[in-house]
Amino acid sequence: MLSKKSQLKNSNQNRNEKGITLVALVITVVVMLILAGVAIAAVIDGDGLFSRARESAQTYENAAREEGDTIQSMINQIDGYIDEINNPNNPVVKDIATIGTIVTENQTYDGRLKGTYSNPIIPKGFAPINENGAIWGTTEGYKSGLVITDEVDESGNSIGNEFVWVPVDGIAVKFERIEWGTESLELTECSETVPQAITTSVNNNGGFYIARYEAGIATNMPQEELTSNSSATYGSGAYKPVSKKEAIVWNRIQWGDANDDTAPGNGAVTVARSMYPNGSDSGYGVVSTLIYGVQWDTALKFIGAYDVREAGYDTYATNSTGMGNYSGISGADDIPSTSTPAECGAREGFRQKNIYDMAGNVDEWTMEKHSTNRVFRGGTCSGSALTGPASGRGSIDVDKNYTVKRFPCSTLYKVDLNTEGHRIN
Repeated sequence: MLSKKSQLKNSNQNRNEKGITLVALVITVVVMLILAGVAIAAVIDGDGLFSRARESAQTYENAAREEGDTIQSMINQIDGYIDEINNPNNPVVKDIATIGTIVTENQTYDGRLKGTYSNPIIPKGFAPINENGAIWGTTEGYKSGLVITDEVDESGNSIGNEFVWVPVDGIAVKFERIEWGTESLELTECSETVPQAITTSVNNNGGFYIARYEAGIATNMPQEELTSNSSATYGSGAYKPVSKKEAIVWNRIQWGDANDDTAPGNGAVTVARSMYPNGSDSGYGVVSTLIYGVQWDTALKFIGAYDVREAGYDTYATNSTGMGNYSGISGADDIPSTSTPAECGAREGFRQKNIYDMAGNVDEWTMEKHSTNRVFRGGTCSGSALTGPASGRGSIDVDKNYTVKRFPCSTLYKVDLNTEGHRIN
C-alpha cells in the first residue's frame, strides 16, 4: 500500500498531464481552423466563386432596376398615349393610314386631327411611302425625310410624283431665309413676299413638302420641241412637270414673261402652279407653287439639322463637293461629268434626306427677287461645287432661258375639311 506522500505525488502528476493535453488540443484546433480558412479561401475565391457570387448579385440588382425603369417607361408611354387620345386639341378622329394607299382626304398617318412637324398631314390624293429610313408612324421618321406620292400601282409602289416633308420644329429648323456666306449675292440684296397662305400653312402644319426631284419632262410632252423651248407651249402650263426618278430634267425654261408674282406670264412659275392648281375640282388637297427662297434655305437647314457632320450642319449647303453633278477643276466631284444635266435622281450619292440634286445638275428658279431679276439657287453641272454650292444665290433676267433651270413645285399648302367638318390646320 502506497504511502500518503506517494498518493499525493501521483495525483499532481495526473492533473498536469490532463492540463497539457487540453492546451495541446486547443492549439491544434486553432491551427486547423486557420489552415482550413486559408485553404477554403484559396480554393473557393481562388476560382472566383465569391467574386462571381458578388457580381451575380450586383447583376441581378441592376437587371431588376433596369426592368423597373423599362416598366415605368412603358407605363409613361401608355399614359402619354391615353392623354393624347383624350386630348381635346388633337384627338384621334380617323383610322390609321396605310402605306401605299391614296388617302381620300387630308389626314395624318395615325388619324390625328391636326398635323405636326413630326406627324405631318398626308394631303388628299397622295399616299405615304417608306423610303431610306423615313418610316411613317415612327417617332424619328420625320428626321430622314418622309415621302408621299400621288400615284401607286396595284402593289402600293409609287409610280407618281413624289414629295418630301420638310419639318419646321421652330428650334432645329426654322422657317427663315439664311445668309450662308457662300452666295454671290448678299441676303440683303434679295427680297420676296411670301403669301400669307403659305406662312399660315407652315405655322399650323409644322412644315411643307418639297419636290423630291428636279422638275422633269412628262412622257406626253413633244420631245422634238424640247430644244426650242417654246414658251407658248411649255410656259402656258399646257404640259405639267413631273417629280419622278429618271425623268428627263426640264431644262432651259424662263422664269416668266414679266417680273410679277401675280401675273408672271409664260414660264416656270405658271408651269409649277399648273401641277396642282388651286381649285376644288383638282382632286388634291394641296396647291403647288414655284419654290420661295425661304423654303430653299429651310430645306437646306433641315438636311443638316439632325445629323452630326465633321464640318457642322451646313456642310452640304456651303461646300457641295462630291454631293452633286458638277464639272470644272475646283470642287469637282469624283464622278465624271459631261457638263450636261443628268436624269432626275440619277445618282443615289446626290440624295440628301430623300431630296435629290439640290446641289448641282441644274440651277433652280425661285420666287426670290434681285432688283428686276429673279434668283436661282443650287449650282449647275457646268459649274463648280465651291463657286455654286447648294446655298448659292445668283440672279438673271426673268425672260432668259439659256441657263439650266429647275423649278420644284414645293409648297402644298391648301387645307380641306375632313369628314367631321374640322379644319386640319
